[in-house]
Amino acid sequence: MIMWLSHNKDWFFSGLGVTAIVLLGSFLVKFILRIFKPKTVATAQANTPSTVSQTTIIPLSITQKAIDTSFPALTSAINSNPTNAFLSALTPAKIVEDIESVPLFLQDERKKHYVDIPVKWKGSVFSISPLDSLNCRISFFPKEDSGYPRHVIFNISYNDYPAIKLLRKDSILIIEGQIASIDLCINLKNVRIVEGLT
Repeated sequence: MIMWLSHNKDWFFSGLGVTAIVLLGSFLVKFILRIFKPKTVATAQANTPSTVSQTTIIPLSITQKAIDTSFPALTSAINSNPTNAFLSALTPAKIVEDIESVPLFLQDERKKHYVDIPVKWKGSVFSISPLDSLNCRISFFPKEDSGYPRHVIFNISYNDYPAIKLLRKDSILIIEGQIASIDLCINLKNVRIVEGLT
């Protein structure tokens, strides 16, 4: 090997030889990494028997979302009332139970699946906080969902509902809206108060 290097040092250490060595080395590194590449969490989860089974897609026309049956709370809510645009069967407790049923690493992804889903819930007012001269934030507990100890929160305009200023704690409201986000509480957007204001 040393003898060969001494006879071929001129071309070997010129640009052509160095380029050939770099290309050969990068090819070997890519080949070795491809062979010994570790499985990711998503790949490992995709091979579990529960997700290998065939899934059906249920269209939800109001949000133009396709809902996978791997979300049992959402699927049962749609199947229980397919003609109603707002899902009252999809309770906050079912949503939280479904999110907590997956590993912690996957919970943020699961939460995103519920964003923009239309819901209709009945709850008792816990607090009302003014945001500015036109809007307030209402926090309430779902009435028929004692398994959900957290608040559902939404913003609403005094101009649209002036009677909000007269509400007391534990007043009952029925609201329709869309899920905006899920953290320590469920935040709603585009909320309309259906019942509870006189």
